[in-house]
Amino acid sequence: MKNLIGAILSFVVGSLVLYALGLDIPEYPVPYGTFAIFLAASSVLLNTFSTLSWGIDFLQHLLAWLLIGFLSGLFSDGTWTNVRTAVWVGLVIGTVHLASTLLLNPSFWYQTDRNVVILVSFIVALLTSQLSLVSSIPATLIVNRIRAKEPPEAPERIETRCQCGAVFKSNPILCSECGRVLEQKTQS
Repeated sequence: MKNLIGAILSFVVGSLVLYALGLDIPEYPVPYGTFAIFLAASSVLLNTFSTLSWGIDFLQHLLAWLLIGFLSGLFSDGTWTNVRTAVWVGLVIGTVHLASTLLLNPSFWYQTDRNVVILVSFIVALLTSQLSLVSSIPATLIVNRIRAKEPPEAPERIETRCQCGAVFKSNPILCSECGRVLEQKTQS
């Protein structure tokens, strides 16, 4: 649940960044104009790979994906949860893009190739969302380092005694004198 919330929040902030950078917003039907920024941003983020060039579009997309990744990294605990959050970001973008497509072109739902287009859109969204890993993994490492507790103090003296009388300054598994298996003491 934390990953989904992070994905939604990251998408919202990334959409607002794209809007601040001059995102072109098409006309949506009247009750949906409130969400026009997010609907338009989903299409822009989905088409990141088709606009990869060294122009201003590339820098806008790069900034948006770095910010999306950084924010989603704040909600992740480790590398694999970063991947899971990136998948959630892709699903959110794919779902919002589908809504945008249906609002701009209501006849899309009745087209014969609709299922293929939807499948390809979600695959592209999932693959494109992996761009967020570039900044989410370092963000997670920074947050984990900040949250980390101090390491436990080393004991003053480590000493293990065997039944045969041998004394060790470590925690061996076997006694080197008699060959017995020594009892392992767990530290808590």
